[in-house]
Amino acid sequence: MDDSVKLIRSCETGVKMAIVSINSALHYVTSPKLMDIMENFRDRHREIYGEMSELLRKLNGEDKDVSAMLKAMNRLTTRMRIAVRSENADIAQTMMNSCDKGIRKIADNMIKYKNADPTVKDMAKKLVSLEQEYKSNLRLCV
Repeated sequence: MDDSVKLIRSCETGVKMAIVSINSALHYVTSPKLMDIMENFRDRHREIYGEMSELLRKLNGEDKDVSAMLKAMNRLTTRMRIAVRSENADIAQTMMNSCDKGIRKIADNMIKYKNADPTVKDMAKKLVSLEQEYKSNLRLCV
């Protein structure tokens, strides 16, 4: 499997996990402002996921679903972090930390899969930009 497929698959998995994490955290949000931000960025993550899936199909890569176990672990981890500190500012901070982890993971994978097609690299950069924007918006709620 070439670097392009590996990179886009990795990004696609990250986006799926971000959506799961946002959905898990939304159950605890009471601030309308934070809820709007999170719902907006969940929708934007869904959009970029669609773009990534299309790009993966063009590369003849098989779309793999995130395992149920990984999704459950992500949900549980998010809920545990938030249950301990369930104020809206704490939820926003938890989501910001997730953005940081996602950005680091994408950067690591861009180095690891350095021979990926420029179109795939651009998609990864687009995801980094989305995560940075999400984090900036969340900062308004801390």
